Amino acid sequence: MRARSLQKALCGINSRTHYHCQLLQAEDPPWNHGTATPLLSAQDINTILHKELNYGPVFQAGFKHHDSKGDTSTAEVLHRVKENIKAEEDSINPERRKEETITQIMEHTLLTLLLLLGFSTSPADQQLVNVYYFLSEPKTFSEAKLYCEETYTDLATIQNPDDLRTLRTEQVTYTGAWIGLRETKPLLWHWSLADRSFYRDTETEYRNWAALEPDGDLNQDCVIMTYSGEFANTNCLDIFHFICYDADIDQQYVYISLLYTWREAQSHCRQFHTDLASVRNPDENLQVQRLIPKLGFAYIGLFQDSFAWTDSSESAFRNWDVFQPDLLGECVAIHEDKYWKTELCWKLKPFFCYRSEVVMKRQILRLEVKSALNVNDPHMKTAILAEIQQRLQALGVRNITGLEWREAADGSVFQKNQSKTSADPMKRKR
Repeated sequence: MRARSLQKALCGINSRTHYHCQLLQAEDPPWNHGTATPLLSAQDINTILHKELNYGPVFQAGFKHHDSKGDTSTAEVLHRVKENIKAEEDSINPERRKEETITQIMEHTLLTLLLLLGFSTSPADQQLVNVYYFLSEPKTFSEAKLYCEETYTDLATIQNPDDLRTLRTEQVTYTGAWIGLRETKPLLWHWSLADRSFYRDTETEYRNWAALEPDGDLNQDCVIMTYSGEFANTNCLDIFHFICYDADIDQQYVYISLLYTWREAQSHCRQFHTDLASVRNPDENLQVQRLIPKLGFAYIGLFQDSFAWTDSSESAFRNWDVFQPDLLGECVAIHEDKYWKTELCWKLKPFFCYRSEVVMKRQILRLEVKSALNVNDPHMKTAILAEIQQRLQALGVRNITGLEWREAADGSVFQKNQSKTSADPMKRKR
């Protein structure tokens, strides 16, 4: 609006300025048009700005201007005035400036993003994922299972923390909602880190039991490693130090000196690292053993339970609430906080079904952006993420199940790196 008013004001001075009215609309600044270009004095500019745009003086009356032959062209003056107008407009409307900055960030990073993603429709770049559906009509566990089998695939099977995060549990009431886990027989040993791709061949079966272990005592369902590197089963409510596995650091096994129950240790490792430590072979057994002090013990990720998924999935992933599972039921419900509890199977509850669908593989990307703004501002992060997804969809990229930033402990995403700012936007814990 102001630029158009300035154009109108300048064009009204005399017919000689028509050339410069056109130049105001040019993309490139009009420099060095020679002495034939008509001249405007600083006083003329100030008069126009004050009269037409209610601006204060932009140039002092004594301003001296020169071009290559001794004078500054009107075009150069107009270009400088235009820059002043834009600067004032940006200061008046910071949201406009933020939108322009986001657009510039997208232009700078989108090509890099596409190159890193390497989008493809080949089978090697696709995978099956579980898509979950919440059904609010209360049913017994058996009725819910039958409905899911007829309409989708089965009651929800949860394979890993990524699956757990996609469940929209904010829709769940205090009663909880059925998932596809229920108690069966017999007891089986599992690793807390349930991602099957993490293990080769028979690595899930590696054990280094101490003599007379595991014993048959009741409720001895969790495992510690002794300072000599041997396994022993113990009550999951006993408190010990523990070993976490972290897929994102060089020293992947981390000794935690806090005294926790096995469930508390599992929650801590999942929150701050990846999971409780899996021991897949003698070499890893030795690595973990070296972290345990003399005469000490530490929880590892091995546990046993008698629960199985209704679709016969072999997933060992569990996310039990404190003091769970208990003896008050055989079927499992998930609650709003995403923790699980056993319930009596005849109770009426809403439930989650799932269907497997082919999507592109989840990928972790590192982006670099250039911006003078605070890109860790929550609104800015949300806007950038939404813009990335919108542009990818506009380019024909399909099956984008979700984009998320990988946040540090303080909630920040971008970290300054000398003159660059970098981000690791999407996190996948193994």
